[in-house]
Amino acid sequence: MRWFSDQPTGYYHELTDAFLHGHLHLARKPDPRLLALSDPYDPAANEACRVNDLSYFRGHYYLYHGAVPALVLFAPVKLLTGRYLSEAGASFVFTLVGVAAALLLLLSIRRRVFPDSSTVLVASCAIVLALGQGYHVVLRAGTINQVPIASAYCFLMLALLCLWRALQPEPHPLRWLALASLGYGLAIASRPNYVFGGAMLLVPVFAWWRDGSFRLSPRLLRQALAACAPVALVVGALLAYNAARFHHPFEFGARYMLGAWDQRIMPSLGFGNFCANAYYYFIAPVNYHVVFPFVTAPSWQTTGLLWHTPFVWLMLLLRVACWLATPANGVRTRQFIFALCWIGGANLVSLLLLPSGNPTAVLTSANARYVLDFQPTLVLLASLCTLGAGEYFALRAWPRRFLATATLLLALLSAGAALSLDFQRYPLETYRPLARLLGRPAWWWEQAHGIKYGPVELQVALPADKIGAYEPLLTTGTTESGDLVFIFYEGSGQIRIGLVGTGTPGPLSESITVDYTQPHRFEFHLGSLYPQVSHPAMAGYGETQVASLKRRLVVRLDGQSVLEAPVYFHPASPDSLKTGEAPFLRDYSAPKFSGRILAERRLPFPTPFTSKVAPDYGAVKLDLRFPTGQNGRTEPLIATGIPQAGDMLSVAYQDDRAVRFIFDHWGHRGVTTDWLSVDFTVPHVLEVCFGSLLPTESQNLRERLRIILDGKTVLDLVQPAYESSPYDVVIGRNMIGSSTAGYAFTGVITEAIRLPVPAAKVR
Repeated sequence: MRWFSDQPTGYYHELTDAFLHGHLHLARKPDPRLLALSDPYDPAANEACRVNDLSYFRGHYYLYHGAVPALVLFAPVKLLTGRYLSEAGASFVFTLVGVAAALLLLLSIRRRVFPDSSTVLVASCAIVLALGQGYHVVLRAGTINQVPIASAYCFLMLALLCLWRALQPEPHPLRWLALASLGYGLAIASRPNYVFGGAMLLVPVFAWWRDGSFRLSPRLLRQALAACAPVALVVGALLAYNAARFHHPFEFGARYMLGAWDQRIMPSLGFGNFCANAYYYFIAPVNYHVVFPFVTAPSWQTTGLLWHTPFVWLMLLLRVACWLATPANGVRTRQFIFALCWIGGANLVSLLLLPSGNPTAVLTSANARYVLDFQPTLVLLASLCTLGAGEYFALRAWPRRFLATATLLLALLSAGAALSLDFQRYPLETYRPLARLLGRPAWWWEQAHGIKYGPVELQVALPADKIGAYEPLLTTGTTESGDLVFIFYEGSGQIRIGLVGTGTPGPLSESITVDYTQPHRFEFHLGSLYPQVSHPAMAGYGETQVASLKRRLVVRLDGQSVLEAPVYFHPASPDSLKTGEAPFLRDYSAPKFSGRILAERRLPFPTPFTSKVAPDYGAVKLDLRFPTGQNGRTEPLIATGIPQAGDMLSVAYQDDRAVRFIFDHWGHRGVTTDWLSVDFTVPHVLEVCFGSLLPTESQNLRERLRIILDGKTVLDLVQPAYESSPYDVVIGRNMIGSSTAGYAFTGVITEAIRLPVPAAKVR
């Protein structure tokens, strides 16, 4: 984790500077071309001059996301240290405070209400509260989008802790209620959709009203004031903030946010999104593996809560949990449970009605990062139900043991899924020892049942009358996350072999001459045909060979290599292999192979070898020639890391006269050079250095992005980058599936070398 930077590297840093300088708009100046547009919100018109994810209004840029993180965390850190806390660091801080508050709340409730609950039940609940609240979707990216979500989660947990204290017979309940109201107000200011759950603050007021035989009194008015005034002040300040920026108190900036689609015509809350969102939030399957990480999912798709956090099934014990031995504690706990049900239900319903981003995403998935709005509340509710059931069965031996065993099992399954999703963002080598240990029982089971991995060989007879057609040869994975190898019948006696993945383009071979009258033998070496890098079957291979097996596509035809390229494959299980058919990715291929598959077999693993060559680190030097005729296109030059945690440098072209370089930091704001006049008819030398190309010990150097073209520095600034395995540095191909560029560089790279890593400067 990179915690601090000396220069602003994120939008929240720019908002912090704006607040510290006494204005609401960012200091960033809009492009003059944007100012000149008659409709600056038209995505087609503003594509070349907009800044994505910022709201543009009357000549200024504003941050659409909640201002609370800047006020309570970024600005104080800047004032105290003179440096900027990273957005990933802020997400971690908010998450850590939220988890601590949830655990304190659990222990307080156990001590006051469920003192006889077993240690196993308490430990199981604590495991899920510590690991299974869904915050991996925030920490996994740590971008500007995740910061306000983590902030809202933090203040919700603090508000719930204070609300519980307000319900107890202890001194100063009004102070605790006022603190709960303030905390919940800050949650609303972080995430405005929390406003629907604000009625939970009235639960103590209603309880005190009932205790007073439904009489109005000055004391009741003070209680109502404590519940409503702080949240009203915060919400009022939020509305005033909106009015000062966008001249309307209920305009948060969403309609003015720039991006690839026009926010003014985007749908708002509506039942049209309900079924798709409910499916993905509750029951959507993803990819399952017998070794760690056991669960993997695409970045936009959430994992079905009922399957991947099965601990929440314990909410079914709600009726039992409401039975409590001590009447006073029972009433208060039932009131608190009602407040949890209200806030969890209100947040969940609002998300079920909410679009998931662009129109395509609305139809295909819920937004994964939104689960933190409701999952922690449901996990907390399930924890209280579990403790209540433990109290209920305290004197019954068999029910008590069954409950303890089931709770521990559900807790471990939930924690295992959460850890899998968290580790998914890291390079494969980083968690290999842990995963190998966790995967050994599954490896024994696979050996006993004859499950095989390895390359695939097909003997096929090609059809002779399919010129212009695309047909499948094999697929691995699932509809949500899979890869397809296809054949393109280019002409008489000519074919091409290609690969495409879900959401990611892939390589295409050169033309291959074949004889349609003779059978042919294909060999397919795909990373998805081998087990996970952490699988015990891969234990005999060094990191270099594992990287070669898992990150490289090799297709051989009749013993000759016809396609070889670096590819980041989607994880797949052995039973997902399909030959001669395409159960998904139908836009790229016919459903069936129209030729004949004469034979099919799995080939043995390659013989292990030990590489004596250490992986390279260091800046990249490219000798290249830019392609002509690519006006308006953007092509990759250097890609590092993995999907969801990668960086890419690409180049855009303008009329065979100029280029500009674009650095994309996945999920964060990118940076772009000015247009640079170049001669497309002569070769050029490009030197690039950024953090993903350097080892972790080069900490000072890792904080900068430097681009030198033909000896002239065209960009040199502070720019964070993800950690990257050296095996995930790819030249000229978009292996991570970044949306900012095409798949391959169409120019000529005559040489690509790694420069020595300079000595780090000592501060």
